Amino acid sequence: MNKIILAGLAIFWQLNILSAEPSLEKYFIDENLKGSITIYELNGNKWIYSDKKDAFRETLPASTFKIPHSLIALQEKIINPDTVFLWDKKERSFGGKPVAVWNQNTDIIKAFKNSTVWFFVEISKKIDRNTYRKYLQRFSYGNQKLDGENPDFWNYGEFAISPKNQIEFMINLYKNTLPISGNHTEYIKYMMIDQKNDDYTLRGKTGWGKKNGLEIGWYVGYVETKSSTVFFATRIISESQRLPENFGKIRREITMKVLRNLRYIP
Repeated sequence: MNKIILAGLAIFWQLNILSAEPSLEKYFIDENLKGSITIYELNGNKWIYSDKKDAFRETLPASTFKIPHSLIALQEKIINPDTVFLWDKKERSFGGKPVAVWNQNTDIIKAFKNSTVWFFVEISKKIDRNTYRKYLQRFSYGNQKLDGENPDFWNYGEFAISPKNQIEFMINLYKNTLPISGNHTEYIKYMMIDQKNDDYTLRGKTGWGKKNGLEIGWYVGYVETKSSTVFFATRIISESQRLPENFGKIRREITMKVLRNLRYIP
């Protein structure tokens, strides 16, 4: 009887411990958004899902594709770190307002940081789809459906990737196991730095795509501290007609809240 009681108490205690951790879904519920965050803790070989089904659901990668895209462009020698594409004088806007950083001559660092679509479209015109497929197969990246006429196939069409796959690709980038020159890999890692301080270095890339009346917002990357390396893929989805004004900020904000909640960063 004592053993049964002790076993029951142990189970009860474990359940209490588990239930004491707030659900990660609440961060999306609080913003009235659909979405999920997927996390992989390298040191503990541990996956964490706010919504496991959503972690395997594929959508357009949007500008998160600029990570593998930049690797391919450098490896194929379409560009180098010093390459500058001249602005064609066509004004680009977002939300009806001109975006100054898009309307100027641009190199890869500016294009990556500012998500300058036309810069990567120019790259896309210089690389055939079979070459892209070859790299994406080697990267094990996305569904590799690159059919369609749009040169920016990462924003339109059937090309898609899941949050879990985003992280799997990021792990290979981190470990330098992609079929890419080490110099190019390290340069991309440098371009990805979003935050750097005494406590951690966070590398990431946002993305924002639209399909079938839905807005799809991404934030993918990884954070390194002195004791751990943690990968993340956050995706939020909103109906275009009900788009929150702060949609562009929420993906980062949710990610940082979760990383702090799980004590990966202070």
